Amino acid sequence: MKKGIIALSLLLASSATYAGDSNETCDQIHEIATSVMDARQRGVSVKKAMDIMGGTSIGKNMVMNAYEDTRWNSKSRQQDAVTEFANTYYLECVKAFSEE
Repeated sequence: MKKGIIALSLLLASSATYAGDSNETCDQIHEIATSVMDARQRGVSVKKAMDIMGGTSIGKNMVMNAYEDTRWNSKSRQQDAVTEFANTYYLECVKAFSEE
C-alpha cells in the first residue's frame, strides 16, 4: 500500500494543477481517502468504488489499497480504519510536498 500512496503523493506534488497550495491539495487527498475507505467499510462493492473514482490510475490505486484492508464489523473499528487510511494518505502527501 505504501508504494501506491507515495506514488500518488509524488504525482500530485509534481503536478502543475496542484502546485499552488499544498495544504489544499493534501486536504483534498484526505477527503477522498476518507470517502473511499468509508465506502469500503459500508460494504460498497469494489466495482462501484472503481466506477465512482473514474479511470484514473490514482483513483484505482486508492480503491485497491482500501479494499485490500479488512472490512470491520464494529462501528468503532470501521471509523478507526477510515481515520488511519485517510491519515496515511494525508501524511504522505505532506511529506511529498516538503521534499520539493
